[in-house]
Amino acid sequence: MGIQQQLKRLNERKRLGEILLEMGLLSQEQLREALEKSGKSKVLLGALLVSEGLVNEEQMAQALAMQFGLPLANLAQWVEDRDPLAVKMIPEELVRKHQVFPLKVENNTLVVAVSDPLSLVNLNSIPELAGKLVKPMVAPVSQLKEAINSFYRGESGTKLIELIASNLQQRADNVIPLRDPKPAPIDI
Repeated sequence: MGIQQQLKRLNERKRLGEILLEMGLLSQEQLREALEKSGKSKVLLGALLVSEGLVNEEQMAQALAMQFGLPLANLAQWVEDRDPLAVKMIPEELVRKHQVFPLKVENNTLVVAVSDPLSLVNLNSIPELAGKLVKPMVAPVSQLKEAINSFYRGESGTKLIELIASNLQQRADNVIPLRDPKPAPIDI
């Protein structure tokens, strides 16, 4: 489904507060108070709820994914299966400006992670830049920022290398040797 089709569904979606109530994460009173504060401070409801500790980033990402009918991105899995081609398809400036992170290419589709699905409005230039359709997924804000900084700036590059090395070591530990591990005698 293209970005335009996703945006058309915006009018048909449930409100974020309703979803959080259904998930049992907020009470009616907490939601009412948060909506009041959000309106007065001009801070988005989701950001306000996270900053006040009423929900965590993962819960907010899950609620936003439900609201917009998008899959939830597993950025830890991205570390294992990263696609360097995908990351090169969107310039760093655009990635940072719109907080969008290219995850992988599937056929003619570039899969990207966003923390705010409403940012899809700003992503109309990506299909032209990448030459691909764009499939968004939702990720928690801090995970998205970590992924962007890991790849583009290297601030967390050490963590990324450690995660990859750990993953490779786990895979190596699961390898079953095909031969007897005893070294062959060497004639000198």
